[in-house]
Formats: sequence, structure tokens, C-alpha cells
Amino acid sequence: MIEELKQAGEPKRSKLFAQVENIERLPLTPEARDLAEEYVRHRVISKNYLGDARHVAIATVHNIDALVSWNYGHLVNINKIRRINIVNEIMGYRHIEIISPEEVD
Repeated sequence: MIEELKQAGEPKRSKLFAQVENIERLPLTPEARDLAEEYVRHRVISKNYLGDARHVAIATVHNIDALVSWNYGHLVNINKIRRINIVNEIMGYRHIEIISPEEVD
């Protein structure tokens, strides 16, 4: 996530970093790495977007209720979310919500 934020232009980059500076960063564990590969293997997320797959997998294996994303093309998409959750079920994980920032209260 931090690498993606670094790519944003100013002043947006500074604003984004200010919003996430106190958020706990979860590690990419071997379990999360494997789950991300399953999303790719099941063609839910393209290998070209492995970073997106890893974001979802990290949140899933750490039992995070929801992942907030501006990525409407690859993540915040009802069909994609359903397919991610099918893989989660197959792999023994619970469902995860993937929502846009506008949906956060």
C-alpha cells in the first residue's frame, strides 16, 4: 500500500500519508502469499495485479472485516468480490467486504 501511495502526485500524496500514518501495517505472511496465488490461479485477479491480490489476501488472513479501496476496476466490484469470496471459502477463510472510501462512515 505504501508503495502505491508514493506514486500519487502532490498534494494528494501528503494528504494520503497523513491519513494512514497511524494505521497498523500487516505483514505479507506465507499464508497470505499462498492465498494471493490462489486468487491468481483461479483467475480472480490477474497475475499483472499481484499487488492487489496480496492486499486482499493480507486482509483476509488477518481477519480484517473490510478492505477499503479506490480500485474500482480490480477490487471494488461486486463480481470480483463474489469471486474473491468463493476462493476464500474454498481455502477455508471467511468472506471479506471490499468497499470504497465513500462507504466508510
